[in-house]
Amino acid sequence: MAQVIIRNLDSADIEILKLRSAQHQHSLEQELRHIIHQEARRTRIEFLAKITEFRTNLKNKPQSNSTVLLREDRDR
Repeated sequence: MAQVIIRNLDSADIEILKLRSAQHQHSLEQELRHIIHQEARRTRIEFLAKITEFRTNLKNKPQSNSTVLLREDRDR
């Protein structure tokens, strides 16, 4: 596993994170690890949700008959 050092964090932010970790009965390190883990995967989950929505919408749209459209275009 990798390690990261984050410098110059606001002390008020650290206090909030300490309170949050205490509420979840985690150490500050565990809480930060959880936050980073969730955030790192959030964009992938959102992306997959958008793909699923796109596929659903595509299936529900009526498809035009390309043969008819090509014939119309050629006849012009």
